[in-house]
Amino acid sequence: MLYRINTIEIHIPPLRDRGEDVLLLARLFFATLQFINNKKEINGLSREAKQKLMRYHWPGNVRELQHAIERAVILSDSSLLKPANFMLQPQPEKRWNTDEILNLEQLERQCH
Repeated sequence: MLYRINTIEIHIPPLRDRGEDVLLLARLFFATLQFINNKKEINGLSREAKQKLMRYHWPGNVRELQHAIERAVILSDSSLLKPANFMLQPQPEKRWNTDEILNLEQLERQCH
């Protein structure tokens, strides 16, 4: 059955690999938030905040970005968001030993 409904496959790269899309999506989320709640006006991101968003790994992809923008807007006390407004915790990259062959149980233990 899966092969019948799996006619077209669209590959969308993760947000961390899409460069400027982070800033485009951030602008979209700002506009949406201002449309919903026009009591707080946010004029955008400082240059440093843009750099912070671009450097972040985004393991949660677009949804994580949306929540980060919403949280920063809610907690911000100015009209320009700064890096301190974003509470992003960089995830250390896990290094895998590709020389070693592991079964599923061993791999799960290594991940946790």
